[in-house]
Amino acid sequence: MMEATPLADPCLPVGLSDVVRRDGRAVHLRGQGDWARCQGAVRPFLGLHNGTMGSPRGVYQAPIDYSNSEFYGFSEFFYCTEDVLRMGGPYDSAKYSKAATLLILELIMIRYSRPGFPLPLKMPFCALPKKSKGKYWFCERQENYFCHSLQVSLVPVGLCCHATPCQHTSPHQPPLSLSRYQCFKSAWMFQVLHSGFRFPKDYPSLKTAQLVYDKEVQWTLGAILFKTRFLPLRDLQAESFKQGHSNWLRSSFVYNHYLFFACILVVLLAILLYILRLRRIHQREQRQAEALDLLWFLSDQYTSCKSHKQEVH
Repeated sequence: MMEATPLADPCLPVGLSDVVRRDGRAVHLRGQGDWARCQGAVRPFLGLHNGTMGSPRGVYQAPIDYSNSEFYGFSEFFYCTEDVLRMGGPYDSAKYSKAATLLILELIMIRYSRPGFPLPLKMPFCALPKKSKGKYWFCERQENYFCHSLQVSLVPVGLCCHATPCQHTSPHQPPLSLSRYQCFKSAWMFQVLHSGFRFPKDYPSLKTAQLVYDKEVQWTLGAILFKTRFLPLRDLQAESFKQGHSNWLRSSFVYNHYLFFACILVVLLAILLYILRLRRIHQREQRQAEALDLLWFLSDQYTSCKSHKQEVH
């Protein structure tokens, strides 16, 4: 595909050019900024069966009682809605669709002419009505700020009009990558949420959050909860008992080894004490026998002396 005849991409902002390179080939794209068509383009990637209300890629989804449940959107869902669309908090599908349609940012062509001069933007929103003689400036975000000169709806991302120059040091200016692919991200998340996960569009208990009970939530926590939600409680208890039992066996095995060696040491010590006692007894009996022999010898000597004296007399 030549660069002069690029492919139309509804998921890129109006007029934005992009190049996709695969296997040494370059495909040139030109943005149309059509959020509705972008939804239709990304929907087949969900892998729904025949386009019906199936589950993504045929993966089983447990039924959800939406009347008694509460969900939090984090990670990319939070950053997309908060950093770009400026509508974090409770999710509203109608407001999200309207914001995504109006606030699909085109590649922001910022040209600093001189300090204090307003920033010219080249058609900043794909669906924003354009005035031929109007100039736009990106300013610091203000809640409920209206561009009365352009006579358009609420622009919460912070757009001011050509009537008054604005400061160009906005801390809320979205990065270029967010502006470039915001149309695709918002359409993809909308389809995943409502077509993939089958959340009703009037569901009121979905909130975007970065912290839950002052703790940062991450996708790994969601993956762990997803893996464990289908396991019966008895299996979890059995698994915990098995782990505890294996730990007990391991510790008891080590403990038994120490106990075995201690028993052997006690037995050897008892045998040694018994041998020493036997030696003492043997030595005592031997001394007693020697004393008796000496006594008998002295007795014999005395008897023989007495007999000799009697013979002399």
